[in-house]
Formats: sequence, C-alpha cells, structure tokens
Amino acid sequence: MAITVIGVDGASLPPGAASLLEEADLVVGGRRHLDRHAPGTARVIELGPLAPALAALATEPAHSAVVVLASGDPGFFGVVRALAESERPLWSQMSFSAAEENFHVAAQHGIEALLYWPGLGEVSATELVLRRLLPLAREGLESWGAGSASIDRLLGIIEQRCVTGRNGAEWFVDRVRAREEAGAGRPEALREVVLEYRDRMHSNDPVHAW
Repeated sequence: MAITVIGVDGASLPPGAASLLEEADLVVGGRRHLDRHAPGTARVIELGPLAPALAALATEPAHSAVVVLASGDPGFFGVVRALAESERPLWSQMSFSAAEENFHVAAQHGIEALLYWPGLGEVSATELVLRRLLPLAREGLESWGAGSASIDRLLGIIEQRCVTGRNGAEWFVDRVRAREEAGAGRPEALREVVLEYRDRMHSNDPVHAW
C-alpha cells in the first residue's frame, strides 16, 4: 500500500497533488478537505475518531493508492520527509499496535505523554521532540528547500513549547483552573478563557510566550 500525505494550507493544492488524487483509491482527511479536493471516483474516510481510520487503513489491499489530506505544518512535513527518505523507514521499526497506542496516549495526556520510539523505548513527548523529531524536521525542511531563517523561527516555536511545557491545551487548562479557583463557575470560566484566547491570538505571539 502506498500512502501519500498532501499538505493543504488553503484552497489550492501543491504541485502534483491533483494527479495523485485522481489516481487514489482511498482519500483520508477532514470533511472540509474531502469536500473540496477528494475526487468522486475514490473512496473516502473522514477523520474524526482515530481508531476507525487506522483500522480501515490496516485492511487496505497492498496495491491501494492512499492519499491523506492534512493541514500544513512545518514540523510535521519536515519530519515526514526525513522519515520517509531514511534508509530504514520508521514503519519498518514500529508495529502498528505501538503506533496506535502512541496516538491514544498522546490524545489522553498531551504534552506530558510518555511515548514509545524505536531506539529510545519509552520517552516523554517533549524529550522525543527535542532529541529526535526537531532535528529530523530540520533535515526534511532543508531538503524541501526551506530557508534557514524560516526554519529557525518555526521550529524554534515548537522547541520552546517543549522547553516550557506550555502549548495551547496546557495554557487553556491552566487559565480555566485559575478562574475556577478565583470563584468562577465552569461555564463562566470557559467563556472568559475563550474570549481571552481570541484576543491573544491576534497578537501573533506564540502561546508559550503568553
């Protein structure tokens, strides 16, 4: 089975993506990406709960051409390219069940998750990103031709989220908890934090600096 990941940042597709989609037997992605880009000739899987999508991919015939539509992310696409072009791809070192377990653990525990990684065993999500994934992302982005200044700026944001242990989810939970401890009820606390988030996002400052 051949799986191709296509990054979608807006209405237009990257070069070569349209032909890959036309030849696809199966297209996986969020509803908005499927509605806009999936051809009528292909079967589709809408990404929601992860387990059904993973189970469906596991049963695909070996000759299937699968395309995954994903919102663009520099760290993700840098890592994917580096892993895909390595002499021994990650999927030859990790079982499907181990990868599935990583997804579930990460979804449940977020940035504090302990994950399995070949050659490291069980490792914290932040350590994995800092020690392995960020160097891979840099390598992959450089092979795409990305400029060093852009790479430093974007991967630096991911690095600082790991160093500070503060991403969007952690910030949100901490702010809701602080408001509840100050006497606000849960609905009021959630409303106030959503409004604060809306105001802060317009600053274009990364969340670890909030």
